[in-house]
This record gives sequence, C-alpha cells and structure tokens, in this order.
Amino acid sequence: MEQEARSRSEEVETVFRRIAATRMEGVPILNPALDVEAAAMEPWGEAMILALVTPWFINVMLLPSADESAQWEDMAVGQSTVHELPGGRFSFIAGREEGIGPYRMCSLFSPVLEFADHETACATARAALAEMLRVEEPHNVRLSRRDLFRRAVHEEAKPA
Repeated sequence: MEQEARSRSEEVETVFRRIAATRMEGVPILNPALDVEAAAMEPWGEAMILALVTPWFINVMLLPSADESAQWEDMAVGQSTVHELPGGRFSFIAGREEGIGPYRMCSLFSPVLEFADHETACATARAALAEMLRVEEPHNVRLSRRDLFRRAVHEEAKPA
C-alpha cells in the first residue's frame, strides 16, 4: 500500500507540475514561493486522500482505487458531491486530468498568496487533512466534576 500511495502521489505531482508550466504559466495569482507537492497522503477506504499544495491552491484530493475509477467517470467535471469524513461533511468538485484520471477536490485555499514559504503551506495542508480525518472522541464519556473542571481549565489555558 505504501508503494502504491507513493506512486499515486508522484503521478499527481507530475500532472500538476505540467499544469503549472502550461495552463497556469503567467497567471497573476501564482505564489512563486510554492511548488507542487502532495504534502500528505492516506488510504481512505479503497480510495486515497491527499493534501495537494500548488502555487495557486491548497486542496484535499480524493483518488479512486482502480476498481472504483470507472464509477467515478460518471460524474461530470465540475459537479459537486459531498463526502462524509470523520471530521465532518465536505464538498468536493469532480475533476479529471490525463495521467491521473478522475478525482475529486475540496478547496482549502485559493489563491495561496498569504503563504510566505513552501514549508508553511505544506504544514497547513497536512494539518487540514489531519483535522478532516480526525475521529472525534465519544461524547458519552462520563467525567467526574474534578476531571471536567480540569479539562475546562486546560482548554482555556491553550494559546489561541
């Protein structure tokens, strides 16, 4: 699975570097401090989910498995769909590119001019994906008053 994930992320990076050098070349919203990078990638069911940084956006991208790819072809490019992730319900837009096939994208930042450097953009992308995939703790945990108070004090003490 690790090798497949690395291979898929390299395919995505290659395609989006080509887009950067062709379709996006000279577009004024490009951030010259950023490059194309799949900053994080995780298996998601049979699919893969990744955080993609480019000089014009930071998005979360869903890639179907080989078995699912034909089903994803049915969705028109630009059509919106909602995916339920552990962190909530998120709207994704269908896309398709030669070299990676059908995919779905959830926009996080576009444009990305507020990022001073590539490392910060990648860290932000990784953190966003981690939050989207974070499983909530069960809310029915019984706490003593003392533990509840300690938790509340700890939460207030966290820097903003």
